Amino acid sequence: MNAPPSLTVIVPVYNEAENLASVIPVVCAHCQDRGFELIWVNDGSSDESASLLQEHMTWGKVQHHKVNRGYGGAIKTGIRHASGDFVVTIDADGQHVLEDIQTLHAFLIEQNADMVVGKRSGGTENRYRKLGKRLLRKVAGMFIPFEIEDINSGMKLYRRRLVSRYLSSLPDTMAYSDVVLFTFLYRRHKVVEHPIHIRERMGGTSTISTRTAFQTLYEILSVVMLFNPIRIFLPLSICFFVVGVLWSLPFLWIGRGVPVASGVLILTSVFSFLFGLLAQQLSGIRGQLFWQNELDDD
Repeated sequence: MNAPPSLTVIVPVYNEAENLASVIPVVCAHCQDRGFELIWVNDGSSDESASLLQEHMTWGKVQHHKVNRGYGGAIKTGIRHASGDFVVTIDADGQHVLEDIQTLHAFLIEQNADMVVGKRSGGTENRYRKLGKRLLRKVAGMFIPFEIEDINSGMKLYRRRLVSRYLSSLPDTMAYSDVVLFTFLYRRHKVVEHPIHIRERMGGTSTISTRTAFQTLYEILSVVMLFNPIRIFLPLSICFFVVGVLWSLPFLWIGRGVPVASGVLILTSVFSFLFGLLAQQLSGIRGQLFWQNELDDD
C-alpha cells in the first residue's frame, strides 16, 4: 500500500472561469511532478468553472458544493478530504507562485512550526485596501498579541492534524484566513512567517470588500470571546469606571453628590468585570476539556 502524500494543496474555486483554463494545467503539473495531493473545491460557481475543471484537470480530485458556502467553507471541505500531513491553500486566480509551496514547507520543517504564513511581496494593491488591512491588523493586535505582518495572506501551510480539530469553530466566510491564524496563536501553536511572491490576477475581480473587513473583525472578536474573553470585558469595565468617575467629579466638587448616570456607569463597570471573570472561567473549563480530548486523541 502506498504511503499517503505528505502535502495536500487545496484550491478553493468560485467563479474563476477567466483564469482556470491557464491555471489548472500549471497547478496539476506542479503537484503531479512532486507527488502532492491536489484538491480543487468548486464552491457553487455560477459560471463555467465546474466544466473547466472537468475539461482541464489532469491530476487531483474535485469536490463540488451545490451552493456557495464561502471561501472558508471551501477550504474546510478540502481539509476534510485531505490525507496529507500538511495542507497548503492557494488561490485559483494565478497570483501565487507554486515554487513557494516547497519553500514554505521546508521552512516549517526547519522551524518545527505548526503554521507558516506566506508574507506577500510584489503585486499592486490600492490604497483603500492597504489602509483597511492596516487598521484591521491594529484592531486585532489590541486583543491578540502577534508578530505576523500579513495576517490575511491566502497562502498558509499548516499541520492537518491540528487544523482539523478547529474546523467546527472556524468561519465559512473570507474571514477564515485570519481566524485560523488567530486560533493557532491562541492555542499556543508555533506560527512563523516567510516571504512569498505574488503576481497580478490573470482575470476576474476579487470578492474581498469592505463587508469582508467587518466580517473578519466580528470573527476575531468571536475568537477572543471563545478563548480569552477577559481581554474584551476588562477594558470595557475600566472604560465604564473611568467615565463614571470623571462624570461625577464636577458634581462632587459643588457638593451635589454622585449623579445617577455616574452610578449606573460604575455599576456597569462592576458587572462587566464580573461577567468577564465568569466568561474567563467558562473558557478555562472548556479549554481543559479540549486539551483532554486532544490527549485522548493522541
